[in-house]
Amino acid sequence: MVMTHDNKTLTLKDGRTLGYIEVGDPAGKPITLFHGMPGSRRAAWIFDHAARAAGARIICADRPGYSLSSPKRDGTLTD
Repeated sequence: MVMTHDNKTLTLKDGRTLGYIEVGDPAGKPITLFHGMPGSRRAAWIFDHAARAAGARIICADRPGYSLSSPKRDGTLTD
């Protein structure tokens, strides 16, 4: 498996960074994946083959403070 799409980021309105990944068919129907904790966007790789076969694109973000995502100031575990 060649992981080439796992280091994407975007800047949120409050200036924080959000790390995310897109796997599966790049032109496929987008599906969001919310992983458990602990974890990261890279958990989406286990669905890459199935998503490609189904014509789907899976988008999965890192939680605040994990991996490429900035922490949320005054954030709580349940945020």
